[in-house]
Amino acid sequence: MGQPPITAIFALDDRRRPAPHAAAVARRLGVTGRVPTTVYTVAHGAAEPIELVDILGHRGGDTIMVMDAHGGGFPGDRLSDVDVETVIAAGRIPVFALGPRAATRSGPDALVVAIDQSTSSDAALDFAVRWRNTFSPSEVVVAVLEAPSGWRETDEVDEVMVGHGLDGLVERVITLDPCRSICETAAVLHDPVVVVAAPSSAGTSHWYSTARRLIRSARCPVVVVPNHA
Repeated sequence: MGQPPITAIFALDDRRRPAPHAAAVARRLGVTGRVPTTVYTVAHGAAEPIELVDILGHRGGDTIMVMDAHGGGFPGDRLSDVDVETVIAAGRIPVFALGPRAATRSGPDALVVAIDQSTSSDAALDFAVRWRNTFSPSEVVVAVLEAPSGWRETDEVDEVMVGHGLDGLVERVITLDPCRSICETAAVLHDPVVVVAAPSSAGTSHWYSTARRLIRSARCPVVVVPNHA
């Protein structure tokens, strides 16, 4: 409803790894959603992630990039979290990041969309509808964070959900630690994926640090959606 499905999946892996994690997850997603999947394998340092994003052209929310953020950038390691942040900062396509603690048992399933009062939340909700229309998750939970940014009245939240075509469970969270609260919400679901939006100005919003902390500490994959507000 409202948003077209995801039409392409790209994965980026270090060719020195014997069993690329991102490639395996990307292929499972492709099978689940019947979406064409392309895997790029590069030796570390052989190609800059930003150049790869340029190769993809002007794709938007209909494409996702799956990246492994397990390594520290040393020879033989998987792509580092710095590489992932470089692609996120480019603001072209949603980045499906697999951090050092992330694991999926049977493939990504339930969806947790974390939003607050910022305008970037619209981008996260729009992408969540694309994800639902493509992969049909067993559950959709919208975590409305009421602090530190605050939120509007309850009826306004309901209007936002209806406007984006989301009829999943809405969970209101009052917290001073968004990352921890989002992880706790995801922990009770089966093979969850967390969706957050990148801020319009990286480094000036608590969402930037939240997205970074989620990638590094969440036990599930994290999708960071570009914010073009």
